[in-house]
Amino acid sequence: MRWAAIALLACASTVARAQTSDETPAEVFRAGTAAYKAGNLTAAIAAFEEVYRRDPRPETAFTLAQAHRNQFFVDHDAMHLRRAFALYRQYLDEAPAGPRARHARLHAETLQVLLETLPVAIDAPRPDARTQLLVTADAPGATASIDGDAPERLPRLVEVEPGDHRVRIAAPGHDPIDTRALAVAERLVVVPASPVPRPARLAIRTRRDARVEIDGHVVGRDATLAPGAHHVLVAAPGHVAASLALEAAAGETRVLDVALVPTLQRRAARYTMLGAGCLTALAAVAGGWAMLAQRDATAIPEPPRRTAADLDRYRDALARRDELRGAAVALGLGAAAAAATGAALYWFDRGGDARRPAIVPALGPEALGAGVAGRF
Repeated sequence: MRWAAIALLACASTVARAQTSDETPAEVFRAGTAAYKAGNLTAAIAAFEEVYRRDPRPETAFTLAQAHRNQFFVDHDAMHLRRAFALYRQYLDEAPAGPRARHARLHAETLQVLLETLPVAIDAPRPDARTQLLVTADAPGATASIDGDAPERLPRLVEVEPGDHRVRIAAPGHDPIDTRALAVAERLVVVPASPVPRPARLAIRTRRDARVEIDGHVVGRDATLAPGAHHVLVAAPGHVAASLALEAAAGETRVLDVALVPTLQRRAARYTMLGAGCLTALAAVAGGWAMLAQRDATAIPEPPRRTAADLDRYRDALARRDELRGAAVALGLGAAAAAATGAALYWFDRGGDARRPAIVPALGPEALGAGVAGRF
């Protein structure tokens, strides 16, 4: 029975070493840095203490001292003050010319003044080792529940009993993660997690004939995007293309209203077509007056009943008819030319659509005209 108990203890020790051997000091340090940036100094101190226990470098001592110093100004616990002072002195002893020596010396002098007001000795042992889990996740707003307790924001440092624990990590817009963590007695075990983000959905409301591109790929009006930065291009013939930068969050649904502005060429085409309509109306009026003049000429009696006065009126009517007929023809030709120009400007106005040809001006020392450019 005694040998069986020894064997079980040996197996448990092996499992514990296997659990912690996967976590390098660099990984634990990254977890502590994430906690420090998130303002969770308690978790950061636990992680940095574990790193310093494994690899007591001067740089780690300075980082740990910074965390203890900041925590003292939060909870005014003298233990953090003494620990920070001892670590700054340790850094100065091991790296007197190090890159952080000036800051370490300044902080040590300041803390020494504070310590002189305390009725305790300056030197103090490092905090007692505890059995802790430090849960981190690379997702904004992530929370963790340990053994079914209420979820709390990450990074989360919790003191637990040695053994197996259930951890559930959830984050907005991400699929939850259920994992297990083996807590080792008097050790800090880091539990990193990378929740899988859900795709974002984008609905674009714009003109019916518009083309939508996201990151250079043509998509429909409803698109599914990976979280992150994207470039959206909305283009339509005869309109200025809209280029937008979009930051998609995990799991979000966004509606994007894009109003396209007509190009100068499209507006010119409309005005030209309007001018063609006006010229057509004037041509019709001139033609109608020409027909009235023809009717007046026809109403004059034929010879030999036609008098000299009738002959003058007949000639005037024919002259007016010919003038009005010529004006009608000229106005009609102008209307046709304007209509053709307007139609060409409208049709070849690619605007934001590079796949359609466009009319471009052709200027030279002895020529003035226009040409068509594009892919055919």
